[in-house]
Amino acid sequence: MVSASVLAPVTPSVLRWARLQAAASTAEVAKRAEVAENRVLAWENGTEMPSVAKLRAVAGFLRQPLALFFAPAPPHDNLHLPPDFRAAGLPVGRHLAREIRLAEERRDTYKHLEPGVVADPAWPKWRDVGLLNPGEIRARLGVGVADIASAKTASEALRIWITALESQGLLVFQMSGIGDEECSGFSIDDAVTPVIVLNGKDALQRRVFTLLHEVGHLLDHGGGLCALDESVDREQVCNRFAENVLMPEFDVRAAVHGLTGTEAVERVSKRFYVSRPAAAVTLRRRGLVDQDVVDYELRRSEEAWEQTKNQTGAPPPERLKRRNLGDVYLTAVLDALDREAISVTDATYFLAAKVGMIDKLERELAGSAP
Repeated sequence: MVSASVLAPVTPSVLRWARLQAAASTAEVAKRAEVAENRVLAWENGTEMPSVAKLRAVAGFLRQPLALFFAPAPPHDNLHLPPDFRAAGLPVGRHLAREIRLAEERRDTYKHLEPGVVADPAWPKWRDVGLLNPGEIRARLGVGVADIASAKTASEALRIWITALESQGLLVFQMSGIGDEECSGFSIDDAVTPVIVLNGKDALQRRVFTLLHEVGHLLDHGGGLCALDESVDREQVCNRFAENVLMPEFDVRAAVHGLTGTEAVERVSKRFYVSRPAAAVTLRRRGLVDQDVVDYELRRSEEAWEQTKNQTGAPPPERLKRRNLGDVYLTAVLDALDREAISVTDATYFLAAKVGMIDKLERELAGSAP
């Protein structure tokens, strides 16, 4: 057995490539390897070599096999960004790039752990039926207007939509640490198991809208990197799709009968669990409120968001982990561990969690909804 203190003759360019692939900084790698940052820089320029123990820590952090670092040259870049429908010139930061890569890895892991999904996928049967109107989409998803109206919280409403979409073969993840101004969410098209990732920093009602917006991209047989920007044609189309599915015109008109202005906005927002600005825009588009009501709701929403977005009080780590991984993926990994199809080490890798977190996730999943 090779001693962990033996130096590992890594290929510097491969080490740097792996770090960039993970969208990690040299400081982050140094922290994980428990060395000074200048040591990592020295490893990358070839003036020093890490020990085997340090390399193992780095390989796990960067989510790459140990053998890769001894290859003579880095492989080709394998990050495939979804079509970018955000404002022109908005860069894909390293944290967002990491979330995209993680979503792809988790999709591939899920397909490996659940071979039946590949053998008999649900998604192609759903999306290839041709053009569907909003009512037909709701019917196929099994989500009625009354189901959403009866939800007690916005979190419960979001969960209803996520569960319905996951039953059709999609994977829904959420992400932390991405600013709401950078990305509202993204979707990755896949013939078997497409993926939607929501920005966990957004308000719950906005996440509901983003979720259905991304479904619009996927039904068009393409994913997207989105900020719901009305100045982008394709984003407008997907916004209208989400609007019509979430707030069917007949039901909206029935809900606001006799109400005007902000009272109508409040009724739609509460009944359909969408944000007040989204409700106002929908009502204005259908001739039920004026533009000044929309402008008022936009100002009010922005002011309220500035007051609340930096508030503390995060949920327990296991609950946040469960939210971000999604119940379908989390269940697939934990079930594979229970039947000994994967090891505990594999599970910690797939879940990006320490061993002690696994039992907490088991209990969290067996308990109440996140």
